[in-house]
Amino acid sequence: MVLADEGNRRVAVFTPTGQYVNVLYGTWTTPAGVAVSATGDIFVADAIAHRVSKFGPDYVPAGSWTSGMRITYGIAVGPNGDVFVADTRACTILRFTPAGALVRTFGGPGAGPGQLANPYALAVSTSGKVYVADYGNHRVVVFTTEGAYVDTWGSLGTGPGQFHWPEGITMGPDGSVYVSDSGNDRVQRFTASGTYILQWGSHGTGPGQFSGPTGLAVAADGTVFVSDFLNNRVQVFASGATAVRTTTWGRLKALYK
Repeated sequence: MVLADEGNRRVAVFTPTGQYVNVLYGTWTTPAGVAVSATGDIFVADAIAHRVSKFGPDYVPAGSWTSGMRITYGIAVGPNGDVFVADTRACTILRFTPAGALVRTFGGPGAGPGQLANPYALAVSTSGKVYVADYGNHRVVVFTTEGAYVDTWGSLGTGPGQFHWPEGITMGPDGSVYVSDSGNDRVQRFTASGTYILQWGSHGTGPGQFSGPTGLAVAADGTVFVSDFLNNRVQVFASGATAVRTTTWGRLKALYK
């Protein structure tokens, strides 16, 4: 598991049970997003540095790039290895090759179909859909990997399927979509087409409670890992809403399992 520890300005690798493995050495300003390719390459979005850094499976630096980015929070790898970055300030999604060549840009500021307001995170499905946590518009926006608008779901609120500052998003092994609903201190799960399935969490410091959940990841067996940002911990849930354990790994902004 790779974790972006924004408050401590570090990126670290842990086992799924919370044991330290290694640290990715770099001059970090605000490490805010991490993604891992099918070949084991690690990509880190350093938000304020406007930079993506690449590391090999052996944790050795393998290059970086800054082209076309303003503030970079979310990052994900597509099924063909291309890297997708959420530019939170520009309100766009940028697609790069694994070597950092810009392929295309899509989105743009606004509240209409295919527009974004401070997107914080994104996930790419094996079928080629890009799911964006549209933070400022309190919704999820879906594109193809070529940048064509597909769908939108969610609105501002506290009910099932509504959001208040969605700040993290990831795919489950069955294709379902998990969203960190940061302002509502909960995680929501949807089908790939946006149908609400379930939710869990409330504000607090106890097991299963959150204070500003951000990054999240889902393992192959369905175990869910959530960065509980303001509680400075990761919480682990067994295939849904049952808290298995918590651990303190620093002020974590994002993680990748």
